[in-house]
Amino acid sequence: MPITFQPLLNPTLDERPLTVCLRYEHGKKVCQEDIIQIRAIVLTVLDKGFVYVTNEGRGPILPGQYLIYNQWLTEKLRRDPNNPAEQVFLIYDGVDDALAGFHRVRGKYRYMKVPNLEAFGQTTEKLIWYAYDMKRFPELVSAHEELVDHWVMNYPTTEDADLLTALDEMIDASDPDDILGRRNPRRIPLMCFMIQRLLAKSQCNIRDVAMPRVERTLLVLADRHDQIVEQSKLIRRVAGNALRSARTTGDAYDPARLPIEASYLRQLAEEILFKVPDRPISRSWTNTAHNLLYAAIALEQQDMDEAVHHLEIVERMMTLQAEIAPRLLTLRLDLGRVVHFKLPMTNEVLREAIRLEGRNIRVALQGGDYDVGLRGKLVAAPAVEHLYVFHDRIIENDLTGALAAIKQAKSVM
Repeated sequence: MPITFQPLLNPTLDERPLTVCLRYEHGKKVCQEDIIQIRAIVLTVLDKGFVYVTNEGRGPILPGQYLIYNQWLTEKLRRDPNNPAEQVFLIYDGVDDALAGFHRVRGKYRYMKVPNLEAFGQTTEKLIWYAYDMKRFPELVSAHEELVDHWVMNYPTTEDADLLTALDEMIDASDPDDILGRRNPRRIPLMCFMIQRLLAKSQCNIRDVAMPRVERTLLVLADRHDQIVEQSKLIRRVAGNALRSARTTGDAYDPARLPIEASYLRQLAEEILFKVPDRPISRSWTNTAHNLLYAAIALEQQDMDEAVHHLEIVERMMTLQAEIAPRLLTLRLDLGRVVHFKLPMTNEVLREAIRLEGRNIRVALQGGDYDVGLRGKLVAAPAVEHLYVFHDRIIENDLTGALAAIKQAKSVM
């Protein structure tokens, strides 16, 4: 089914039943208290049946959170994937968290699952050759057993039924003796052929089902993120135009333009307040909408100093969202790759590049005069403090702490 990207300000709404898993860690049991069911809730549709944004709060669910369908978890909890009321969704606190989560899922397939399956297949090929030569070379028996033991002991935790069966077969294949105690290595190739069929089935599932679903979700989330950035740039342009009108003096001053500018600012503020629920940008955008409204009132009253004050705040806050926030997200995704997947050769180079980009963002924030917000609230100073922490954690080689600092820096903007 082709993707229909939803517009940011006029999306499709859907009222539907909902089952949400509040906390889930791969490989751990899901507690029933972490599963909540809602009879009906209004959601913004990003990809119908798969990706939604909450428009209203309900219990532990907050407005602006992202809900993404998880078919594997639905089946694991023995729920009907064809029944909307029983489909299980995972919850993410905003588009950045959702993008980071699904980049990690894609990385698991790309850097762990697919290479492990390929290595598993190569192991079975070696076992077949060992089995054919065991009678002529008895020393191959110990090599065979060591190979199997190493593979079974070091294979990552999996919940794939086909892979679990393949590992069980691999354990059986580790013994060259049959159930009667006779040395019978010729049975091992037959077991390896069965293992290879199971591996091929698992690879097909990843290639034809799992990866396309992950890539589709990433496309939907990336489009939503790009629309938020473009809307931030639009708000900044509108505020800049109104700011020029408010600063105009002398013969170029045109009081007839002020009501037009004020009307546009009001319209923009209402769109932000009522049509973009996304967390955590909703905080920043709510402050922006209030400043747009204050600026509109000031323009109508021809109080130019007050209008300039609020419009400058809007410009600075939207510059943060349009320029700094995307750089923080990219930094978070790059650092996440280093933390979660041990990438060969590029690790040190990537780590240094990440450290330098974090420093550059901090310098940009410090030199950008962003520290004015609604009613004197500082906008960029808390983010700068978290970026200092990020730099220290990178120097200390505490990459997990550095990743947490980046998330905090973005969340306070």
